Amino acid sequence: MAFEHVASGTGTDQELLDLNRAMQARIMANGQEYRDESCKWVKLPPLEVLQAEEVRLQSRIDAAASTTGSASNLIDFRRRA
Repeated sequence: MAFEHVASGTGTDQELLDLNRAMQARIMANGQEYRDESCKWVKLPPLEVLQAEEVRLQSRIDAAASTTGSASNLIDFRRRA
C-alpha cells in the first residue's frame, strides 16, 4: 500500500485535514519511521499529535460551514441633521 504525500494545494483546512489523515493511515500501515529516497530515516509525528490536529482542523471546517454566509454590518449609518 503506497501513500502519496503531495502538497499541491493552497493549504486550506480541508487540504491539511486530507494530508493529516493520509499521514495517519501511512503510520498505521507502515509504522512511524521509514527511509526516504536518499536512505535517510524519517520519523513522522506520533499519532496522538496528528489526531489532536485532526480534531482542531475538523472543528475549524465545521465552524466555517455553520456560518450563514450573509455579511452583517456592525455600523449604523445615519445622516446628521
